[in-house]
Amino acid sequence: MSANEPQAADPRGRRAWALAYAAALLFAAWLMWPTPLGEMPLSADHPVHLARGWLLLEQLSHGHLAGWTPRWYFGFPVGELYPPIGDLLLAAIYTLGLGALRLDQAYALLFSGVFIGQGLLVVHVARLLGAGPLAAAIAGVLYLADPGSVREGGWRYGVFYGVWLQPVAVALVWWGFARLAASWRGGQATALRTRSLAPSALIFALALLSHPIAVPMLGIGAPLLALIIGLKRPLGAGRALVGVGAALAVGGLLAAWWVLPLYTHRHWMSSYGEIYGTLAGTFDALAQGQWARKMSPFTGVAIGLGLIVALAARRGRSLQFMVAFALALYLMHIGEIFSLLRLDWLSEGLLSLQFQRFVICAKPGLFIAAGLGAALPLALRGRGRVGSPLRWSCTGLAIAGTATSLFLLATAVSEAILKHGVGDLRTEQRRAKDPAFDDGLAALGRWTQRQWAEREGFFRVAYKAGRHDHSFIDATVRSGAPFFKIGFTPGEVFVHKPEAASPQMLDRLRVRYIASVGEWRPQGSLEQVASFGPIRVWERPVVHEAAALEGPGTLTVLEEDYARGVLRVRVEGADASSRVVFHVAGYPRWQLLLGDEELEWFEVPAVGDAPPATQAARRARRYREGSPMPPDGSEPMLIATEGGGDGEYTLRYRYWLPVDSAGAICFGIGALLLGLSWRRAGGRVDRALEAIGRRLTGRWLVVLALTCGLALAGRYVEGYRQESTSAVGWFYARRVGEGEAVEPGVMKMSRLLGPAVMMRVFRSGYAWVTFPGVAVRTGEEGERLPITGWYAGSDGSINRGLAASEIDDEGGDPARWERGAVGGGAAAAPARATRQTAAGDPDRSRARGPGGPVDRAHQPRREGDRLRL
Repeated sequence: MSANEPQAADPRGRRAWALAYAAALLFAAWLMWPTPLGEMPLSADHPVHLARGWLLLEQLSHGHLAGWTPRWYFGFPVGELYPPIGDLLLAAIYTLGLGALRLDQAYALLFSGVFIGQGLLVVHVARLLGAGPLAAAIAGVLYLADPGSVREGGWRYGVFYGVWLQPVAVALVWWGFARLAASWRGGQATALRTRSLAPSALIFALALLSHPIAVPMLGIGAPLLALIIGLKRPLGAGRALVGVGAALAVGGLLAAWWVLPLYTHRHWMSSYGEIYGTLAGTFDALAQGQWARKMSPFTGVAIGLGLIVALAARRGRSLQFMVAFALALYLMHIGEIFSLLRLDWLSEGLLSLQFQRFVICAKPGLFIAAGLGAALPLALRGRGRVGSPLRWSCTGLAIAGTATSLFLLATAVSEAILKHGVGDLRTEQRRAKDPAFDDGLAALGRWTQRQWAEREGFFRVAYKAGRHDHSFIDATVRSGAPFFKIGFTPGEVFVHKPEAASPQMLDRLRVRYIASVGEWRPQGSLEQVASFGPIRVWERPVVHEAAALEGPGTLTVLEEDYARGVLRVRVEGADASSRVVFHVAGYPRWQLLLGDEELEWFEVPAVGDAPPATQAARRARRYREGSPMPPDGSEPMLIATEGGGDGEYTLRYRYWLPVDSAGAICFGIGALLLGLSWRRAGGRVDRALEAIGRRLTGRWLVVLALTCGLALAGRYVEGYRQESTSAVGWFYARRVGEGEAVEPGVMKMSRLLGPAVMMRVFRSGYAWVTFPGVAVRTGEEGERLPITGWYAGSDGSINRGLAASEIDDEGGDPARWERGAVGGGAAAAPARATRQTAAGDPDRSRARGPGGPVDRAHQPRREGDRLRL
């Protein structure tokens, strides 16, 4: 029963749905207690979200929706490269509190509202798609009680680790599509009314502002909805396409103010792409009833049964869309799907996705299917005439079956709560085994606040804990002092995120104090100046200013005002070899002026002497790859220029660029269209959409399909052409001679997904392939030159197994690329390889290679090749 059907007006139906919503609401509030009272979760990433909200509030106080802040790293563009909806909502709740709420209380209210809202949305989506109240309530409870796992969503990822923006986007996308399906009553309605399309457009816009995963979800779901719902008469595919397209277009326009600048500056974003599951592993898990990690077998079986029920439902086009959408999203997490479809040829952005996150995307649909499967016994009731034996038998079976399903459901939920800690919230202390840490952190904040207020110049405070210990992250909120985390800082995808603690790095960052917990202490003979419980503080000299001059001449800092986005220096006595280096991370919004003349700047490393990176080179993707090890400042990141000579240099942050104007115009158009849907003028838009939908039939649909097909084919042709001279391209062209344990595929190498020749080493210890017809180069004296290329191991193999590979051209034609000896210790770099990282083997057993035993890790580790032939 959908929300638009007449039965929804039945009083008993209303009461049943009220109970379904109430069940999800009360269960979610019970799990989140006492967070709805304003007690903030303190585990994992929650302090990160709090700090980001505070940083955005600072920008809003300066009149900017996004801007530059020096408070993390060498500065970063807050509000631009990371989804802003969470920070904006936190700022709104805090501001509306009118001083009655602390920032942490505002965050607690926001997070509890988000979690409870997701459970209610799953119930509502189930209702819109045509599920009954019991199935919807079961779906909501299972969704909320999902234990989850790292990057697979659920309680562990979304609540304990605090990675909650993606589940918000996922729930919104499902809601937007479900509203469209309900407005057309599964294809039985024909009207294209902007008033019906407008809510979905607004929902899609919010999803785009919540997480980038909304983009592939919308790309997958839109054609599925148009096809499945549109094939139902009298709606028709033409109207369905126009309606879905209009909702997506308006949603995109409304989100363009953020999406367009993000897309323009995407080359300054880090890549965190990850290939995940395997087809064999997925089938093994499904055989055990697990569609996701830590899922109970009952839930898995109920999902499978519910998918069948949805497909077989009469007048169930909406439910059939749910099945297709959920399964399409679920299949995306399988690595072989990426390799088979070569999704990287379709879009470069897909190389930065963590594909295990598609499990999160599929979960609303899967849990709705679980609700349908668990509530299936209710379908047996009502068979036969009233009072007949068949009617009584069916009713009895329905009651018994429903009771059994609810008992198994309660068992599964109870097991998740007790075994996997669902409902456990850390609101009293940040570190589970260190109760004194919070008091020490508060005292450190007060002490640092005094030092910052009495400062004579700019400085930063560095904090050292475990690499993934984020308990220090919101220290800048308490003190106002700029912050540097020694180790990984989540919650930002800016490419210039150094993690190192070398003295040279700390000098460039202008670190004055280092706070640490545990046995770690900084290098050198620094004086400990304070301690607060388990936290110790060292002081170090600040040896740099906002900029430095490398080479002849002197540099004087005239102004350093990040609130206005201005940094001015004067250079005297410089020559053509002098280089001005600003201790500010490179980002294309920065404009460098010498007097009134604009200069082209480039990026230089903070540590070491690596070649500089120009803006053009970064936009050409030459710096997408990097070491898989934690960034240590040796990659280009600081703004610099050289050869400018004497004069006054001004580094100015441009808050408004042409792309921002374009985004604002798009937003204005979207808002206008949204407004028209609620006025009489909207009728003209309705008639225009209807006219297009009526004409988009028959041959025009064929033309549209052919156009889309040719566009996709063009992407594949271009991708194939670009790889035609590489080793992996020869596999696709069937130009490989002989080989053993090798196949083309996609793997993660140096932080970037890419095509590779996958070497799956068997017990023989060898994987090899020959390429016939390769002409080996000769030198000036006729000597044979080595074939140059490079090998790589997946980033997951670092520190798990080390190997050497070599390109072997001995023995003439054909050229042979062969896996070499395997051993432990440091990575053995072959003399004739241009690049190398660690590498290993793909399974968990032990085998013997030509160089000794191979210790295989707990996840696939693959060697790859980018050899040009």
